[in-house]
Amino acid sequence: MSVSLLLEMAASSHPDRTAVVSEEVRLTTQQLSDLAGGGAGVIAASNAKHVAYVGTGGAMLPVLIFAAARAGLAFTPINYRLSAEGIQALIERLPEPLVVVDGRYRDTVGDASDRVLLSDEFLTAARTSEPAAEFPDPESVAIVLFTSGTTSQPKAVELSHNNLTSYVTGTVEFESAEPTDAALICVPPYHIAGVSAALSNLYAGRNMVYLPNFDAEEWVRLVNAERVTTATVVPTMLDRIVTALQSGGHELPSLRNLAYGGSRVGLPLVRRALDLLPQVGFVNAYGLTETSSTISVLTPDDHRTAQAASAGSVARRLGSARCWTRTAGFRPGTSPCSTRTATSSSVGAATTPSFAAARTSRPRSWRRSSSSTPMCAMSPWSASTIPSGGRRLSPWWCPPRASIPIPRNCASTSERACAGRALPTG
Repeated sequence: MSVSLLLEMAASSHPDRTAVVSEEVRLTTQQLSDLAGGGAGVIAASNAKHVAYVGTGGAMLPVLIFAAARAGLAFTPINYRLSAEGIQALIERLPEPLVVVDGRYRDTVGDASDRVLLSDEFLTAARTSEPAAEFPDPESVAIVLFTSGTTSQPKAVELSHNNLTSYVTGTVEFESAEPTDAALICVPPYHIAGVSAALSNLYAGRNMVYLPNFDAEEWVRLVNAERVTTATVVPTMLDRIVTALQSGGHELPSLRNLAYGGSRVGLPLVRRALDLLPQVGFVNAYGLTETSSTISVLTPDDHRTAQAASAGSVARRLGSARCWTRTAGFRPGTSPCSTRTATSSSVGAATTPSFAAARTSRPRSWRRSSSSTPMCAMSPWSASTIPSGGRRLSPWWCPPRASIPIPRNCASTSERACAGRALPTG
């Protein structure tokens, strides 16, 4: 199943429904489909073998995702925050690409490709071009995302049409959103969260409101102006939003759900957000680029349960939660061992390992990467957080009843900790 079919389904079901709002641009599903078809014609006429985009996103992201799909080519949004050398190096790794670039980033592209169009030029040409409609192999590559690159060259993650459509159709019910529902999208276009938001919200029938350049005050204004019902942010954004709400006395009556993820979130920040927005269901999401986005979540009920828990509880916690069971004389926030420590973030593991099993949607064939007798295996929805003296562990689930005795230098030898063995495959 091609990702372009998601747009075709939305356009045929409700052609006049608003699909995209980005600054002055407003597109219905039919207008988005028409632009994607014309854009495919522009791409086909360029004789390119790949489509790349350098820019802040907004309406350009869904237009290019679907235009490339209809042209039968893979699409790569590139991190516009990289240096000119970094951007050009990534473009040069793509096969004969057509590069669409926002005007302010044209100089960063340089001569990395002989096929370059400004975003405005592409949209103008798409409105008059003869539509093209290829039917790509569902197993062919639809999206290529460059990820990591912190300590080495960014790796290219290839996601097929089936990868993406299976994720969307398996997690979202078609046209399940209310007619007035709207999603505020401020995650960058080169991140898997940006790609999946464009596909999932369109399929659900939710209006996509874009904020290409994040600003907390503008975020609050858009939520109220566009009657936004759901949004996704990263922790730094959440912190700024909470500050704006506290300083400005704003209310967000339309907002029902707020998802956050991407890095560790401190417990005080989450508690402040929960107190400020008692009507909002908070969701902490964990996923990978390779898994086409989210694979597991901490639900709104989990947040409220954790918020109501006593300060000493280690059953379910937000922020820096510990995977091990509490030992005699062990204070939450400290290590029960002096030499072997590890923590998970965002979501606290339970005293019983079955809590992790209840939340994960991992394939049974997955295995946790090997680690020499780790004391704790991180919950599958959490990012890695390593305290002083700790060690990095791979973010997979710890099987029930997998345990080892706590070393003798721990607070208590009668308690046991999660061993973090490989996952069962049978």
